[in-house]
Amino acid sequence: MANLKLSFIYLLQCIQIISSILPPLKIKGNQILDSRSEIVHLHCVNWAGAHQRDFVTSGLNLQNRSFIADQILDMGFNCVRLQYSAQMVVENPVIPQIFLEENKDLINKRALHIYQEIVATLTQKNIMVILDMHMMDADWCCNWDDQNGLWFNERWSKKTVIDIWVFMADLFKDNQWVIGADLRNELRISYPFGKISLFPTFPSWGRSISPWKYDWANFAETLGNAVVKANRNLLIIVQGPFEVKLTKFSYPQTLEKIPGRPLELDVPNRVVYSCHDYSWFHREFNFQEMKDTDENYEKIKKNFQIRWGNLSKQYPVWLGEFGTVHSFQGVENNTYWKFLTRYINETKVHWAYWPLDGTQASGRGREFGTEETFGLLNTRWDGPAYSGLIDSLKNIMF
Repeated sequence: MANLKLSFIYLLQCIQIISSILPPLKIKGNQILDSRSEIVHLHCVNWAGAHQRDFVTSGLNLQNRSFIADQILDMGFNCVRLQYSAQMVVENPVIPQIFLEENKDLINKRALHIYQEIVATLTQKNIMVILDMHMMDADWCCNWDDQNGLWFNERWSKKTVIDIWVFMADLFKDNQWVIGADLRNELRISYPFGKISLFPTFPSWGRSISPWKYDWANFAETLGNAVVKANRNLLIIVQGPFEVKLTKFSYPQTLEKIPGRPLELDVPNRVVYSCHDYSWFHREFNFQEMKDTDENYEKIKKNFQIRWGNLSKQYPVWLGEFGTVHSFQGVENNTYWKFLTRYINETKVHWAYWPLDGTQASGRGREFGTEETFGLLNTRWDGPAYSGLIDSLKNIMF
């Protein structure tokens, strides 16, 4: 009974803290502010599934969406990055009952209706929501040959992508707790026209003389303007492209070219730059053997600084994905995790853990219902998979 009382008190404290934020949000320098000009720190979690082949946010077969939202609050998060795919919006299929067993009121409803209900459930509890077009084709991200590395392919034109985003922005324009639009996920090497050839295409930040490179900065500006025209309250979240460093067998995402070509939208003070970071983005380091020393920290800190840390001194930076295995080995005995959270603590960048999900959704290399080893929730979706991971994240909630 005492533990239940303490948990309830902590939940009330979380609600009080989150409710102290008053959207819509705005940007001043490198800070995000609410409508009263109070500083806001985004510590979010990714709730995945709707971007994959099931077309529906995960966990609804195991727990009611309101209970899942309460757990998000209980863990201390103030926002959710909520995935969708272009295919989900356009096809908008009826979702089979097997995915909705604990949400009976959603049975026989279409994908977009269910997505709206998830947003409503979260925002009614004053949890901010960031819309994320994670994929164009519904599937698990990412694979180098999935044709989703850019912002178009042979099935999805640039105009269609813009139209979908305008539709989504307009759909939620009356909900001030929907605070952001993450325009595209993990821009990377791609074969957008289906044929795998010797010369793949790459996203670039700014114009390039290479015929195999496409200017993401230019399209992000066009897309961002279309979105804020439909909904002026949204922060426009723009990820940096992945860079290819074959000499290091590395394929990291980076924001290092943005100072030379920052985005300028028609509505000022709306852009947040985003980057993802995982241990495999730093393949020059052997984290299993690397010891937790200040000397080693300074080595990997240089990667963090170059790729996203330095930019956070000029603009708001959101680490939109990072994660680890939910175990002692993945948290307390993981040098990469210790170094990453140490650097987040130093820079106070905004972030979103990947993922909330206790189980997988259907997709390439994924099987519906199997354990999500990075997930914060257990496979029943009724509590943490590993409390040590939650405690570690609470230390970087500012």
